[in-house]
Amino acid sequence: MITVINSTIDYSASSAAYDLGTLYFAGTKAYRYVRAAAACTNDLLASTESVCGDSGGVYYVNNDFAGGTGLGVTTPMGVAIGTIAENYYGWIQVGGVATVITDGEVAAAEAIVLDASNDGDVDTMADGEEEQVFGWATAADVGTVGTIMLRGLI
Repeated sequence: MITVINSTIDYSASSAAYDLGTLYFAGTKAYRYVRAAAACTNDLLASTESVCGDSGGVYYVNNDFAGGTGLGVTTPMGVAIGTIAENYYGWIQVGGVATVITDGEVAAAEAIVLDASNDGDVDTMADGEEEQVFGWATAADVGTVGTIMLRGLI
């Protein structure tokens, strides 16, 4: 089935405009339609925050890696491209180069995982975290902003 997207994708809405899980491709990037969980850190997903799966259902996402209903660092789902309030619907990036929030210590070409210590952030892979990798750094981060090539999320 082909879905036609009739608007920009950096918005959110209280009711679903598309089926959850719908994929959208634009140039070299890919996006998935999701629902923000009922218990997100700061009550929303912010642009450039990385997100994990959530116990609310398939294609429910959360920026709370360490508690609440978020399923944690072993379930990376993508990166928020705009603000999505709790229980709202919107798009996250799942393919291509994405801008993310880092721990400030990412070097070029390092494997990237969700940061278990900081909700919404990414970190470099440590020994034993190979199955958590969902991207690699395209360059060293600048402050706490980095760019990664997403992988394995489609």
